[in-house]
Amino acid sequence: MSGLETRRPKRVRRAPSHLLRNDGGKRVAKTVIHNTRSYLKQHDLQGQHKGKPRTLKRIPTVSVHSLQGGSGRMAGINSNDDGGPHLTVSELEQVQQCCVKSSAALQQYVEQGEQFRSTIQVLQEALHANISQFAALKLEAHRSSGELEAVKKENERVTADLNQMKAGNTSRINGIMKTVGGFFVRSRNN
Repeated sequence: MSGLETRRPKRVRRAPSHLLRNDGGKRVAKTVIHNTRSYLKQHDLQGQHKGKPRTLKRIPTVSVHSLQGGSGRMAGINSNDDGGPHLTVSELEQVQQCCVKSSAALQQYVEQGEQFRSTIQVLQEALHANISQFAALKLEAHRSSGELEAVKKENERVTADLNQMKAGNTSRINGIMKTVGGFFVRSRNN
């Protein structure tokens, strides 16, 4: 076993009730359960404790003060030794006004945040509508592109047919011209 050990005694003594009352400024001792000296000596003599001899650890007493108010100081704050804030009523009013101003500024920021949020929502909806419209136009352009390709192919086919017809017509015209030309040549010769 090492270090300080505390064990609960079989009986717990209660502090007298007059020590626990807070009459303002009286010192009140906290009730501490710890080993008795005789118990520690008995275990030290038996050799169960190695190293330094055990000592009792006592908790210091605490000074309890009554609440002081009415002098412009905050009630419940001891102005003598607590090292805490010591504010007068006017200082408290200044702190309160500062808190009110901070609260109003915070409310404005919240309202501006809500306005920004609604503006962002409107912009997101407009962006979504534009994206949908762009997708529809892209689909229409793709469909038009397909139609344009079909028209282009049809135009090429018609042009090829016309070229074939032109070539056929040219050869027919040449044949007709030869026939008619041969006819005229014979009639002159005769």
